[in-house]
Amino acid sequence: MKKLFHAVRGLLILSLVLAFLPCRMAFGQGCCTGVTGNVNGDPSETVDVGDLVQLIDYLYISHTPLPCYDEANVDGRDVIDIADVKALICYLYYGGTLPACGTALAVDSLGPQSVTVDWVEGRVTASTVAINRPVAFHLRYSNPAPEPYDISNGYRVYSPDGATWSGPVTVDTLTGKIPRSAWTLRFQTQIFDEGAPIDDDTIGITGLSNGFGGLPGQFDDIPYAIRIGSFDAADVGKTICLDSSWFPPSSSWKWVSGCGSFRNPAWGGPYCFTIVEEPVCGDASGNGLIDISDFSLMVGYIYHGGTIPNPAGADMDGYLGVTISDLIYLEDYLFDPCMLGHPTLICNPLQPNEPPELPGNCWDIPERILATGQTEREVTLRLRHSGDLRAYEVPLRILVNGVAAQITDVTLTPEFSYFSSGVYRFSDTSVSILGSSCDLIAGYSDVAKVTISIPAADYCRGLSAGYDLRNPSHKPVLVQTDYTMIRPTEGCQTGCCVNLTGNVDFDLDDLVDISDISYLVDWLFCGQYAPALPCPGEADINSDSSLDIGDLSDLLDYLFDLLPTLQPCP
Repeated sequence: MKKLFHAVRGLLILSLVLAFLPCRMAFGQGCCTGVTGNVNGDPSETVDVGDLVQLIDYLYISHTPLPCYDEANVDGRDVIDIADVKALICYLYYGGTLPACGTALAVDSLGPQSVTVDWVEGRVTASTVAINRPVAFHLRYSNPAPEPYDISNGYRVYSPDGATWSGPVTVDTLTGKIPRSAWTLRFQTQIFDEGAPIDDDTIGITGLSNGFGGLPGQFDDIPYAIRIGSFDAADVGKTICLDSSWFPPSSSWKWVSGCGSFRNPAWGGPYCFTIVEEPVCGDASGNGLIDISDFSLMVGYIYHGGTIPNPAGADMDGYLGVTISDLIYLEDYLFDPCMLGHPTLICNPLQPNEPPELPGNCWDIPERILATGQTEREVTLRLRHSGDLRAYEVPLRILVNGVAAQITDVTLTPEFSYFSSGVYRFSDTSVSILGSSCDLIAGYSDVAKVTISIPAADYCRGLSAGYDLRNPSHKPVLVQTDYTMIRPTEGCQTGCCVNLTGNVDFDLDDLVDISDISYLVDWLFCGQYAPALPCPGEADINSDSSLDIGDLSDLLDYLFDLLPTLQPCP
């Protein structure tokens, strides 16, 4: 019986070797003659669109074995992939050449291009995801080069300790940041399921054009997300990971541009997350209740640098991290001081790490000059907001000729002196100003007065302001009355000029008076110490797209009734 077993085993091994041998002989054993490209094995050795069709079918559709793999190695590298498709397209339609059979080209280079996981739906903290929440990995594709690329990227979702996810695993094209029309030849997502239970999946994302690439040059955005479903209680304490991967039949991690530019984009992973229980939203203390003690903990954390026992329960606004917006959520949930209606606490982040920037939402200081000998100045923190405002935070530094000035006092305007308002001081030269209100309509708002102290100088100096982003708990954000979160931009210059020119000092009431003359004179004649213009469009008095003595002349003529009206904003 033992001899029979070994005989059968020997025959089985021999049959496997014989079955595999033709494939090995077809790749690198003389089946290719002359040049590459005859993918479909045409006896006449003609290279035409039929070869392109068969190569695409092999890689992305039926995976039917090829008659001669060396013929399909059109770019001369070791693997048959998207680069061979592009090389064949270049030969057929753009005057490219085919390499001789067996030609070995250089290894693909690692370029400045990259793929990273930007953020994860279903997360609780930066390193954890919760059970009972759909999980999705949002992928950022970055191509700083000017030329476009076709893409071939594989990913593997796996758990090193046996966690399973509900599925189905899908690729979401989100809002079409790269439209399907960009992939004129083929766009395809492939899921290679390892079977039940779902504990290991391979995903392929391929975009192919018949031109020079569908991923635009200078692209840096989130075009795709990999969705895997959710976890249950049995997975608590286990790990879920996403890594780059090869995917069948022979697709490598590669981007291709034109007829000869190949890149292996950098990968930021693997990315791994621990699976945890779903937190009680609003429970900053971790005692299972939502009450004033949670509110007090968050006030202490935001304004005084205290600690939060359960930060996952305190992150209520859908963005990662505990900030003023979470405090406002909890304040309105517990007390509803503005009678907006108690909001629903979220604690299930479905947003990126930072709120988006939105045109028309910005902040600035209208004061732009420190006079000769002046050692103290009060400046105004001004917000421009496109919606009715509930709260804001601005981590702030005031710069005098680029050097941070000492901040000696901050006074919030009455409209922003509600209970959740205050100042968090980073240092003598840096503070974060937090304000809340109940009735501030869209528009411009002076929200605080900031007093600075600086040594005297015998020349005029320019004032400017900027963010201080060293503390992750204090971020620039506007919270609208519908709890929409917006990141305001520094400076309100884009589209800042409204109706007519002339408001050079950018005062809140849009008045044109002698102070605008003084400001424009300082800007034109103070040289390196000139104040920055808060809105250059307002200073372009004659609307000729240049700022010079002609603008000053026209402004003087207008103020002394020699010019009937000012020009419309450029």
